[in-house]
Amino acid sequence: MTDNVTDKTCICHDLAGSATLPLGIDPKATPSICCGPNIVNFTKATSLEEMVNHIYGKISILQNENRPHMFVRELSIYVDYLKFELKKTSDGLLDKTNKYFQGFKDNLISGIEHYHEIAEQFNQEQRDKFKKELDILLAEIELLSLCPTEQPS
Repeated sequence: MTDNVTDKTCICHDLAGSATLPLGIDPKATPSICCGPNIVNFTKATSLEEMVNHIYGKISILQNENRPHMFVRELSIYVDYLKFELKKTSDGLLDKTNKYFQGFKDNLISGIEHYHEIAEQFNQEQRDKFKKELDILLAEIELLSLCPTEQPS
C-alpha cells in the first residue's frame, strides 16, 4: 500500500490526471498530488488520522517547529532560482534579457508586498517573525545585480 502512495509520477500524465481523467482526455492517468517544498518539515510516515489532526491543529507532527512560513519558504525557492538563472546567463549558458530578470525581480517584490498585507491576519508573534523573514528576502532580492556580467560569484 505504501508504494502506491510514494511512487514517482509524471507531471504531464499523473499530476494532471485529476483533470484529464474525468474529461476522458487521458483515461490511463493515475491522479496524483505533489507534496510541495514544505515536505522537508515532515520526517516520518504518519496515519491519515494523525495528518488530519495536524492539519486542524490538534497535534503537531513536525520535527522542526522553528521552520519558516510556507510562503517564505516558497519565496526563497524563487529567489534561489533567480540567482541560478542569473549565474547561468553570466556563464553564457542561458540567453535571458535584463528585461526578463527585472520582471522576475519586480514580481518577487510585488509578492512580498502582498505577503506583508496577508501578515496582518496573523497573531502578533507570527506576524513579527513572518515580516522579518520577508524583509530579509527583500533585502537579498534588492542586492541582486540584474546585469549578468556584474553578478558576484
